[in-house]
Amino acid sequence: MTTIQQQISFVEALRDSFDNNQREAMQNTYPPSVVAELLRDIHENLVAVKQLQLAQTPKLCNDCNQPVKPNHAIHFATDGDKVLVHRGEYVCERCTELRKLKTENHHTQL
Repeated sequence: MTTIQQQISFVEALRDSFDNNQREAMQNTYPPSVVAELLRDIHENLVAVKQLQLAQTPKLCNDCNQPVKPNHAIHFATDGDKVLVHRGEYVCERCTELRKLKTENHHTQL
């Protein structure tokens, strides 16, 4: 998950590099995995702004506070006998996976 400031900095660097025909500079500054995450987060925020303009209140993930599409939200999840997402929570798929990894790491450390 990226912050709004990271997203803004990325967009500014992207504009500068394309304005100056310095595409290699972006490749050296941002690894592909970071670019993918930034673009995904920027897209999610743009969708949320569109929903606000249409007077639709977007649902936000309880963990990362990013907008979540209704068909991608997780309202309840378990991993064996452990509850990852409780009823009434609204969590995105990424955060559910992070919760699962945290519980697995916690059990391996014990």
